[in-house]
Amino acid sequence: MATLRVGILGTGGVAGLHADTYRDRDDADIVAVYDRSEDRAISRALDWGAADYHTDPSALLGRDDIDAVEILTPTPSHHRLGIEALESGKHVSIQRPLASTLEDANALLEVAERSEGILHAYEPCLFYTPLLDARNLIDAGEIGAPSNLCISTRIAAATDSVWDFEHESDRWQFHADGDANTPLLTDIAYQAFCVSLFLVGNIGRIQAWRNRSDLGDNLTLDAPTSAMWQHHEQTCQGALTVTHMPDRTIETHYPPVEHRIDVVGTRGELSIVRTPDESRQEPAVVLRRDGRTVSYDSEGEAYARSYTRAADNFLSACRGDTAPMLRGPEAKQLLVLALAFNESARHGQSVSLKHG
Repeated sequence: MATLRVGILGTGGVAGLHADTYRDRDDADIVAVYDRSEDRAISRALDWGAADYHTDPSALLGRDDIDAVEILTPTPSHHRLGIEALESGKHVSIQRPLASTLEDANALLEVAERSEGILHAYEPCLFYTPLLDARNLIDAGEIGAPSNLCISTRIAAATDSVWDFEHESDRWQFHADGDANTPLLTDIAYQAFCVSLFLVGNIGRIQAWRNRSDLGDNLTLDAPTSAMWQHHEQTCQGALTVTHMPDRTIETHYPPVEHRIDVVGTRGELSIVRTPDESRQEPAVVLRRDGRTVSYDSEGEAYARSYTRAADNFLSACRGDTAPMLRGPEAKQLLVLALAFNESARHGQSVSLKHG
């Protein structure tokens, strides 16, 4: 089996998690790394075992010795770099969301349709074993028909902080452009809708309320924030709360963002925890029904392994052995929901979505 040669564009936030998935692999190697900062590009190339680095993304994308790229740069550059990569004959994986606007997403998908390379929308939560277990329990009728889904997202501090506010690769997530949501909040909403569609189904109407916390140094956190939605043609509602917990420390060297998901049905309920906290003691999935509680725990490293499995899916799709778990059109649907959430949060009014 030929070794796939990979380039990574972007070194902030979760880029370390992505790079970790290539350690000790026989089927893929990181060949080169891009960051606008030369010092950071050199540092990450050394950390990740890459032979080369670039401060110009086009220099990396133009290389003949790279087969596939992961685009982990700030969201506004996703579609532009994705198009350039596809037109250069590369396989492309893009960190959520696919683009900043529907126009940009459509332009990217048009190029992807006529390109030889595959377009992979990177979404590790779809490879998180506890979430897959919960879906299987719902499909088996263990909680009856879902009637309510609640996602509580907590943003804490980390024992080994991954956000470097001195560097633009991380700062951009906390920049508010006027009354628009920060990229971090858009990312959280995107994940919440991905989970909701995976566990329950399509969404028809969204209402959001947003507050802001000043972190200083022109950085903003959109919290506390909440949202509610109605699932399309189902008697099931969903909700999201986003809370900032600066005095709580999570034992992790990943972004300290934790998601707690509760699904209530007509005969029982499920609780799922998705957290990077390495000190977690509680079960990842709990089923409560008929006066009894059953715990389903997966391997202790399920959070990090969800990234490894997402990378496995990307590399397998590059070889033509399987299809991307999340294709471009599905990722565009999630972008539509995230943009509707942003619009509601900005104006304080509900947004209805068309189906069919």
